[in-house]
This record gives sequence, structure tokens and C-alpha cells, in this order.
Amino acid sequence: MKKLILFIIVLSLFLVSSNAGATFYNSETAFLAANPGLNLIDFEGYVSGSTYGVPVPDYSGVGVTFSGPNLTILNGDVYSGQSDWLMSDSWNGDISMAFNPNVSTVGFNVSAGWSQGWATIYLYDGASLLDTQAVYTSNATTLDTFVGWDGLGSFSNVFAVVSTSNDFTNIDNLYYGDPVPEPATMLLLGSGLIGLAGFRRKFRKS
Repeated sequence: MKKLILFIIVLSLFLVSSNAGATFYNSETAFLAANPGLNLIDFEGYVSGSTYGVPVPDYSGVGVTFSGPNLTILNGDVYSGQSDWLMSDSWNGDISMAFNPNVSTVGFNVSAGWSQGWATIYLYDGASLLDTQAVYTSNATTLDTFVGWDGLGSFSNVFAVVSTSNDFTNIDNLYYGDPVPEPATMLLLGSGLIGLAGFRRKFRKS
């Protein structure tokens, strides 16, 4: 019985710790399936009619600070009826995203300029570079190229920089936060903790 309880405890801890270490995703579907319950900024509701775009509002109240030259939310209705998105309306303009409070997971759609092109995404924890991904993106009127990471361990200052060469930078559908734990993992962890409590009780009696 003691061996069974010990096995449950070890298995539970293993499954929880197996989520440690950053994982990169280039599939939005897989990213969302692995990380339910994230926050979403889709840049909707700020521009309408025939207006080209508006300056990016302050999102710090929902935990994200955007920075970059001439950040503009573009009106998707003007461009083939697509959703609104965020663009650095400046040649070679980067978009930076800083998260407060800490996050362990972040993902978003990205494109380089109005046509297809390369974008480089740098992921930092403070001054420490965590990962770099260079992706060949679709154009701004589809924005269906996705990048995402989980298992970041809630670093103190995770932020992402999206950089394009000789073009504009665009992002949409920013997912971020700490995903809701999977029920199976929580069940096993709970079983392990219950087993540990029972083992300690029995040990004290003996």
C-alpha cells in the first residue's frame, strides 16, 4: 500500500512538472487546445465606418503594454471585411508587448507588411533572451501566421518584440496569461496529495 501511495505521488508531481520548459507553437488550434482559459485582445471595437485607423488605446488595465512607432488599430472593414488589427504604421517599426502581472503563456497572429514576408519574434524575460523565431508570414489582409509559447514559468518580465525587415509590422488576436490546468492533471495531483496526507497520518500512528 505504501508503494502504491508513493507511486501516485511521484506520478502526480511528474505530470505537473512535465509542463515546465517553454514550448513553441506555430498552430493556433494546437496552442489553444493545450492552453484553455487565456485572456484575449482582438483589437475590436475602437474603429468603425470608413475611418482608416485610430491610435492604440491603453491596454495596461488588462495587463499588457504595447510600444512601438505609430501604433495604429486598423479598420478591418476597410480591408475586405476582415477583423481589426494592430500595426506599427512606420517603416521598419517593431511592436513590443510587456505583460504585468506575470504570464506563462503568450501567442498571437503576425504578418510582415501588406504582402508576404519574414518576421522575427524575440521573446525576453527582462534582459534575458528566451527564444527567437523567424517566420515567413502571410499578408496583412489575412494575418493567419501564428506564433505562441507556453511553459514560460511566469517569468518576472516576459515581453515579445515583433520585427520585420523593410516593411510594416502587424499583429492580431493576442492570447496571454496562465492557462487553466487540465482536469486530469489536477485529479492526479489531488490524488497524490490525498495519498500523501493518508501516508503521513498512518506514519504518525505507527
